[in-house]
Amino acid sequence: MTIAKWVLLVLYLVVAGIAVFDVGAGLSLTVARVFGVLVAIHFVEFLFKFKTLRNAEGSLLNHVMQTMLFGFAHWRPLEKA
Repeated sequence: MTIAKWVLLVLYLVVAGIAVFDVGAGLSLTVARVFGVLVAIHFVEFLFKFKTLRNAEGSLLNHVMQTMLFGFAHWRPLEKA
């Protein structure tokens, strides 16, 4: 896994932790909305890059899951290869 993916994964975990342990500051709803927007953006990325993901080596399901998590940090290196 690349450095960019590790950074994104740690960022997601920190933000999710903040949302879980929110003590009434209303941050949980904001974080949920941000994650919802991220899922929508990554889904659009998946639709636009489906051909690249399908033609790449490995499982299509793996590429779909990684695109939904990491977005361009996953499919960009596949495009360059």
